[in-house]
Amino acid sequence: MSPPPAPTAPAASPARADPATGLGLFVLWPRARPWQARVLADLARDFTVVDLTEVHWRPEETARNYRRFYSDIPIRGAAHQHNKGTGPLLAIVVRDPAPALGLRDTTRGPRRVNVRMLAAKQRHRQWAPALGVHCTENAWETRRDLALLLDQDVASLLARPAWSGPPAHRRADLVGAQGWSSWAAVARVLDRTAAHVWLDGPGPPTVLTDRYPDLPVLLGATHRHARLAPEGGAHRLRVAERDDDLVVRFVGDGFLDAGWARALLARRQRGPDGRWRPAPEDALALALYRAALHRWPLAPETRARLARAAGHDPGALSGPGATAHLAAWLDGQGFGRPRPADLRVAFDHGHPLAPPVPAPALAGASDALRALGHGARWRLQGPATAGWLAARDAVLTALPQLRRLRRGPGDAPPATFVRAPS
Repeated sequence: MSPPPAPTAPAASPARADPATGLGLFVLWPRARPWQARVLADLARDFTVVDLTEVHWRPEETARNYRRFYSDIPIRGAAHQHNKGTGPLLAIVVRDPAPALGLRDTTRGPRRVNVRMLAAKQRHRQWAPALGVHCTENAWETRRDLALLLDQDVASLLARPAWSGPPAHRRADLVGAQGWSSWAAVARVLDRTAAHVWLDGPGPPTVLTDRYPDLPVLLGATHRHARLAPEGGAHRLRVAERDDDLVVRFVGDGFLDAGWARALLARRQRGPDGRWRPAPEDALALALYRAALHRWPLAPETRARLARAAGHDPGALSGPGATAHLAAWLDGQGFGRPRPADLRVAFDHGHPLAPPVPAPALAGASDALRALGHGARWRLQGPATAGWLAARDAVLTALPQLRRLRRGPGDAPPATFVRAPS
C-alpha cells in the first residue's frame, strides 16, 4: 500500500487589488551583507529591483530602531541588535510582475502573503544567517516598512524604472525617531501606511484607526503611562520641537460601536486640509453622540455648521430634537452605544441613549474610582517597567556574553558573523 501524498501548500492566486502587493522590501541586516551579491542576483531573476539603498543608523539609536521596526513581535531591540548586527544595512525594493497571494505558515503565524516574496526570503535565509534577512510579505508590511525605513511611498516606487548602479546612501534612523517637523508630517506618514480618520473635538488631536497598536509604534509615540495600552488613549510624541499628545482610538475599543468605527473608515472623505475626515452625516452624528454620551461641550455654531453640511435643518437638531435624531440614526445604522474601554473618557450612564444600568449615579462614581486606580497603577508601574527594560538592554548590549547565562541547554546560539563562501 503506497503512502498518502505529502500535504501541499494552498494554491496561490493572482493579486492586484492593492497596488502595494506588487512591491516588496528586502533588507539585508549587517550580518547578512556578505551574501549581498548572491541575494541581488537571485532577486533579479524573479523581480525588478527599483531601489537600492544602504542605510546608516546612529549607533546609539540602533536598538530602538530595531524595536520599532519589529514592533509586532515581543523581542527587545537589544536582542535584534545582538542577532542581526550593527552597521550599514542594505534595503532592496523590488517590483513583482506577477504577485500571487496565498495562505502560508510564517514566523508570525498563518498569514495571507505574497508567496513569491516569502519563497525568496526562505531561500536567502538558507544561505545567510537565518535572522539576517527580512522581507515584507503583504501590502500592509510593505507600506509600513517603506515609510519607516526609507521614508518612501508605494506610488512613486511603482513608477520607477529598474535600478542601475551602486546603492544610494541614507544616513537616518527610522522616520520619527527624532520627532516630527509638524502635524502635517505626521498626517503624511499615516496617509502612506494606515487606514485612519481624524476626529474633531476638544483636547489633543484624535485619530481613529484599524491598526492598533501599529499606528503609535509607526509614529514613535509612547503611551502616557509608558506602556502598551490595550484601551488606546493619549500617546506622547514630539512635534515641532515640543512634546505633544495624540489620542488614538481604534476599532473595538468601545469609544464607538465597532461597526460604526469601521463605517467611519470606509466612508471617510478628504477634508479641506487634505486629511481624512468623517463623511458629513457621520461627522454630525459623531458630534451629537459625543455631546450626549461623552459629555463633550458642543457649541451651537458647530452643531449648526455640521447640520448644514449634512443637509439638515440646524433648528431641528437642538435639545430633544438632537436626541431623537441621533437615536433614529443609530438604530437605522444598527450601531450600539458601548462604554469606552478608556476610563478617562466620560460616559453619561443616565442619558436616555445610554445602555440601561440599575443605578446610573453609582455606575458613574464607579467609573471615576476605577479611572483613578487604573491611572495611579500605571503612573508607577509603566515608567518603572520601561526603566528596567532599558537598563537591562544597556547591560546586555555592553556585555553580550551574559546572554549565555540566560539560554538553556536546548536554546540555539545567536547568529554569528561569518564570511560568505567564495
